[in-house]
Amino acid sequence: MVGGARVDPELEAFWSRLGFVLLQGYGLTETSPVVTVNHPFSARLGSIGKPMSGQEVRINPDGEILVRGENVATEYLAGGIESPILHEDGWFHTGDLGSMDEEGRLYYKGRKKDLIVTSDGLNVYPDDVESVLNRLSGIRESTVVASTHSG
Repeated sequence: MVGGARVDPELEAFWSRLGFVLLQGYGLTETSPVVTVNHPFSARLGSIGKPMSGQEVRINPDGEILVRGENVATEYLAGGIESPILHEDGWFHTGDLGSMDEEGRLYYKGRKKDLIVTSDGLNVYPDDVESVLNRLSGIRESTVVASTHSG
């Protein structure tokens, strides 16, 4: 069972080849905490599971994962001041990007704030680029960041 961070697809595939089922889940502190989890008999590589009972998950048009349910906190308390965290429609905007397959399984794409949009409007997910770079000979670990520097 894995939670707290995305599992690299190559690592998940490695364990799968050895005969282990690696079950991923997804959640945030604000969602008390589990939102989705893979079932041992219907897990899919790369998926972080289906929504747990009593929760709704949808993907916003911009790709952001939205969560709604009784498990979601309604506000933050900081310095004695309460700040609402739910949008007026009752959905919690996670700040994470994802997609869902036709069977309702959630797939994590990265953090919304990390998404790089090129001048041509192309969405670049740093995690995807880093995964490819890290497979190259001579590269142990990489980080992709946006830059406005040209030339």
